[in-house]
Amino acid sequence: MLGLDNNPLDRDHALMTLWTYSYGGKDSIDNIIMFHSCVNLVLRFLKSDNPSTTEAAAGILLNISSVNMYRDILAEI
Repeated sequence: MLGLDNNPLDRDHALMTLWTYSYGGKDSIDNIIMFHSCVNLVLRFLKSDNPSTTEAAAGILLNISSVNMYRDILAEI
């Protein structure tokens, strides 16, 4: 649902759901980071015109960076 070819409302909803899921701790973050393209898409949403979408993207990245071993991955992207 995060794909850029999907409806913007569906993408926003998927991003909000992913943000909520990312609060589930390291196991949840492991599942998110497993899909490298997912992180790339989240980064693209930082430039969204919708403030709630931008906030969700930033929240996801913040939660991912809270796991020490993933900080370097985010720094490389």
